[in-house]
Parts: sequence; structure tokens; C-alpha cells
Amino acid sequence: MNVDPNNLSYEEQVKLERFMIKIQAKESYSNFSAATYTCFNKCINDFYSKILSNREVECVSSCLDDFISQSQRVTKRFGEENIKMQQAANNQ
Repeated sequence: MNVDPNNLSYEEQVKLERFMIKIQAKESYSNFSAATYTCFNKCINDFYSKILSNREVECVSSCLDDFISQSQRVTKRFGEENIKMQQAANNQ
């Protein structure tokens, strides 16, 4: 289902915007949780100290960088596909 925001009333546009913000917030939280879970399990192996070792800090940093890069690539690809779908819909 495609919704053209230009055809919505002001109230409907506000509702749609709020809905989209909620979805984005949930997605951000989900991504944050997944990154935390993945990187913690990959990098933190013992609990002998409440302070992270240099190796653990480097591992978590690298893991999060990888996670962010992958998320950005996926977002970019979805954007590219969305543009293609919009162009195809406009050509019909």
C-alpha cells in the first residue's frame, strides 16, 4: 500500500509523521540491542575485573564499527530499491 502524503489532511500528515517517528525509534532501539548483545558476547569473555581490558575495548569498538557499517550499507540499499520502486510506479 502506497500513501501519498500530499493527499493527506494536515492532521493525517501529523499522525503519519508521529507513526514514522515511533517506527524509527523502535528500529533504533532494536539495532542498539542487537549490536550490544552481539558485541558483548563476542568480546567480553570473563568478569575478573569491572574494568574492560584494552583487548576488550578494541574488540567492542571494532565490532560496533562493523555493525554500523553493515547497517549503513543495508539502509543505502533499501533507499536505492525504494527509489527504483517509486520510479517504476511513476512510469506506470
